[in-house]
Amino acid sequence: MRSVLLMFTFILATGQSTHGLGLPLLLGDNGDGLVKRLHKPTGIVIHHSATRDTSSVSFAAIRDYHIHEKHWEDIGYHILIEDTEEGVEIFTGRGLQFEGAHAVGKNDKIGVCVVGNFDEDFISTEKYQKLLSVIRGLLMMYDNINWEGVEYHNESSEKSCPGKLFPPKSTLLSDLYIYPE
Repeated sequence: MRSVLLMFTFILATGQSTHGLGLPLLLGDNGDGLVKRLHKPTGIVIHHSATRDTSSVSFAAIRDYHIHEKHWEDIGYHILIEDTEEGVEIFTGRGLQFEGAHAVGKNDKIGVCVVGNFDEDFISTEKYQKLLSVIRGLLMMYDNINWEGVEYHNESSEKSCPGKLFPPKSTLLSDLYIYPE
């Protein structure tokens, strides 16, 4: 838990990614091209990328898609969790201090994307545990967000996101407290 909280502190303090590439975090917009500061996020929205995850890094491809196809300033998510050759890693997208572009009407919330297609595959235990760690870290970091502020993208859209085979939200919320780090 301490390492996740330290990672978020590092991101906010330096504006640098922690995934080894050292890319500066770019300012984000809400689809209208205007950068919006997210002074205090109001919750957390969980997504899946709806793509197959491999050991190659998908982060750059998702960022490229959001910038060049959707014409956003940066990747829409604040945090991505994905498999790499070194195992499951946490990638930083938009700075946590900026509004996301991940869920219509919910961009005042932190967007967390787990790379994979959970309409077709089950999430791995390692990825799921990493997701729980990220959520716990965010809940510790923001005193205005509690378990009620954690939601799935499909709660506010017609999409299946984070996927039909993703653990039910009730399971995720139970696991946040049953399996502490």
